[in-house]
Amino acid sequence: MRAARGQLRVARRGSGRQPDLAPVLDRLAAERRTMAALLDELRVVLATPVAGPDALGREVDRLTSQVRAHLAYEEEQLVPILNAAGE
Repeated sequence: MRAARGQLRVARRGSGRQPDLAPVLDRLAAERRTMAALLDELRVVLATPVAGPDALGREVDRLTSQVRAHLAYEEEQLVPILNAAGE
């Protein structure tokens, strides 16, 4: 997540030139909050000895799906902007 924060700072600097980037950055921030909440839920399951492997598997699947979707959206939306900024 540290690299994503650095990329986000670069993207935010560029958002003055691309005001339509604000909704993208807002969505990415909201997705990071969602991932943090899912990670907290996973920690609860891990700390609950009676939760069992099925509950753990469900939480890992939820977190994995969210992270993959987040990274795909980030790549789709930010990589072209970051590449253009580097030119």
